Amino acid sequence: MFLFNKKDQVVVKIVENKKEREDAMDVRKQVFQKDMGIDPESDFDGKDDRADHIIAYVNGKEAGTLRIRYDDDGELGKVAEFERIAVLRKFRGQNIAKQMIEYMFGYLKSNGTRGVVFKAQEHTKGFYEQLGFVQQGNAFADGGVLHVRMFKVLY
Repeated sequence: MFLFNKKDQVVVKIVENKKEREDAMDVRKQVFQKDMGIDPESDFDGKDDRADHIIAYVNGKEAGTLRIRYDDDGELGKVAEFERIAVLRKFRGQNIAKQMIEYMFGYLKSNGTRGVVFKAQEHTKGFYEQLGFVQQGNAFADGGVLHVRMFKVLY
């Protein structure tokens, strides 16, 4: 495990160029395909070109990523769904996911998004509740793993 010290620089940002996008996809390949054994076609589902991506770097090295897609949720207006959140094993436990999600909240507010949804693995819902998400409905199986739908109103 990588342990931060005062000299470590963490940068979380929206993906803006080809290199950053490749870094984000490399993180997903490592976490979902290599570590978790997920089929590449399930991970790279054809929706990446119509999504925003966030990348986290530690000392210039890719550490984590997440994907954001948008929908119009009727009364509430523009709603985002974040998914494909991944942090490389050596950076886990260092608040990279939390930093990416908090960055995402500011980014979404700035582009007029009113709420955000997420399908969390059931055992992780406490983490997302600490970030202001609330569970909607009952747990359901997705890919053989229990998930819950989480929602947060941004403003």
